[in-house]
Amino acid sequence: MTLSDVISAVAYGLPTWSALYTIVRRHPRFQGDSMVAREAASRVLASIHAAAVIVVGPGLCFHPAVPWPFDAASLGQPLLSSHKQLIRFSLSYFVFDLAWCILRGSEGIMMLLHHVSSILPLLVSLCLDASGVEMVATLFGSEVSNPIVQLRFFLKQARLYTPSTKLKTEIAFWAVFGLFRVGLGSRLAYNVAVRGQKMNFVVRTGGLSLYLISILWWLMSCRKVLRTFAQMKPCTSALPGRDQDRRGELSKFKST
Repeated sequence: MTLSDVISAVAYGLPTWSALYTIVRRHPRFQGDSMVAREAASRVLASIHAAAVIVVGPGLCFHPAVPWPFDAASLGQPLLSSHKQLIRFSLSYFVFDLAWCILRGSEGIMMLLHHVSSILPLLVSLCLDASGVEMVATLFGSEVSNPIVQLRFFLKQARLYTPSTKLKTEIAFWAVFGLFRVGLGSRLAYNVAVRGQKMNFVVRTGGLSLYLISILWWLMSCRKVLRTFAQMKPCTSALPGRDQDRRGELSKFKST
């Protein structure tokens, strides 16, 4: 696949995602000029992309008929046609999302760097026609926890994000993120770092950068879970104290 093929894939994919965003924005729930309505529409697209990768990805990297991503011999191998389709699909979405974030100014430098580190390896993989199975495995691991992030946002907008729901959501995100992006991601990162000499430098560096960012985010998620749990404990422990105070005031009233 040449650079012109990559450009054409993005050129067709970018208008498609833009059109889908426009369609979502026409729904009554996502209309208006507020930043919340715009972000909600973009998160619908993020959910669509994540769902597609979660459904299709495992069959392209963990099926017995395709190369095993944790096998050193599979690293740097040519793309299968199915790999190309999924990488094209994700590349066009990430370019759209990066453009949306820059135009709206809704994300910080950390998220923008995450987008760039996601786009470059996919772009190089398509141009060189290599590293398909590890790219698909990385995509799957990156997107498998994304629906929980979107669920958290929509629960907040629906005012259903109670302390109990918050704790359950944070634990679910921490567990899924840790299992796939830190657990299985560590195995894949080890193969890429130690045995991935055949891989392109940009693909290899980009993959390891995503892994390091994942470690940082997982540690931040650990702090968030602990902080959420600590905030809930005073709420439950304060109830007996209040009841005791009320009983004490009632006894004083009776004695008088």
